Amino acid sequence: MNKFAFYIYTQHIMKKTLIIALSCFLIFSNSFAKSGIDAKQIFKNSKRDISLINVHLLMDVKTLDKKGNEKFKSLEVSFAEFNEQKKVLISIIAPKDMSGMKILSTDYLNKKGIIEIYMPSTGKIQKIRAGQHNTRILESGIPINIFRSLVDNNLKYSLIGEETINGKLCYKIRIGNPDKNKEYKIACVSKKENHLLRMEEFDSHNKIISSTLMSDYNIVSNPKKLIYPKEIKIKNFKTGKSSIVKINKASYLNNAKIDDFKLTAKAQTKK
Repeated sequence: MNKFAFYIYTQHIMKKTLIIALSCFLIFSNSFAKSGIDAKQIFKNSKRDISLINVHLLMDVKTLDKKGNEKFKSLEVSFAEFNEQKKVLISIIAPKDMSGMKILSTDYLNKKGIIEIYMPSTGKIQKIRAGQHNTRILESGIPINIFRSLVDNNLKYSLIGEETINGKLCYKIRIGNPDKNKEYKIACVSKKENHLLRMEEFDSHNKIISSTLMSDYNIVSNPKKLIYPKEIKIKNFKTGKSSIVKINKASYLNNAKIDDFKLTAKAQTKK
């Protein structure tokens, strides 16, 4: 092969390679561009399945601080839906010094949710906005936010790849503000079962803040075949604290009443 023929041959190969590479890039980009709505729907479906409706759970929560010191809580957790309200009621059974404390979370369709905290020591109820940072509810090791089902329409949901977790192939979905370089989350949802297996939170510098792992999903016996994870592991990388949640029992609430999901403050007796 002379130099001219070799030159023509190499140019042909380069052109062919470029066309193939460009085609692959366009296919890849196009598939991910089209997956924006799908990514949101995948995440929404996984949250819908885990946000149990008319279900009562008994669970144990073990929390560890950065030094490895352990604390235990036993909880009753009830989930119910009334028209456009979704409610989660947490009652603390143990330890003794927290027994009687109740936490009620209410999600609304078109407005911010509310978290109410009843303290038996004061007989009063404290109200805070759902999603508010640095509150006692988020520091207590109780994974209430995991069971919140509403998806924020102001956030962008993007499919960024796949990952295998505990032998299950998962979609990786990035959840963040489309306009600002702020904190974001990455959710891993199993492709086959549509189970939310991991949720990670990152700061604006791509440094991990927290990680939540869910495993051993079981079906609650009810007409809708709702599911729950039997074990939830939470790690806060900022504080060094971690929690392990064991769900011991689940039962379906056949006759859930809204009056059962109300907190009532008690007047303090004057001495």
